[in-house]
Amino acid sequence: MLRADMDGLPLKENTGLEYSSTATGDDKDSPPIAHACGHDMHVTWLMGVSQLFASKREAWAGTLVILFQPGEETAEGAKAMLDDGLYDKLPNGKPEVVLGQHVMVGPAGTVAGSSGPITFAADSLEIRLFGKGAHGSMPQSSIDQ
Repeated sequence: MLRADMDGLPLKENTGLEYSSTATGDDKDSPPIAHACGHDMHVTWLMGVSQLFASKREAWAGTLVILFQPGEETAEGAKAMLDDGLYDKLPNGKPEVVLGQHVMVGPAGTVAGSSGPITFAADSLEIRLFGKGAHGSMPQSSIDQ
């Protein structure tokens, strides 16, 4: 199984480009949605690799499952798919190998990997600071208590 995440982020794209996202959620009160963190690259990668595998079908054997996963940013998509019986819907049940990918820092044209899970999990943290800011040259004007 090859997997790519495809969800948008709840933010307005302010690039001003003609192809900027104007999408919103399901109802009128939903925030704007944009693909701003690499998901477009993830989807493009998976579509390209799907075409490559399809064009070279004679060079490999087995069942290839292509999975576009929603809800990665909220950490709900994979669980919802499993709860919905994902593996029961696949031709051979649970795949022997699942490969996901993520755009990472590194030299252009390189691929890196690791055995086991990497680049997973998410947490949220809200920090509220109270005080008065000032320029670094005038720390006596700030309040940092």
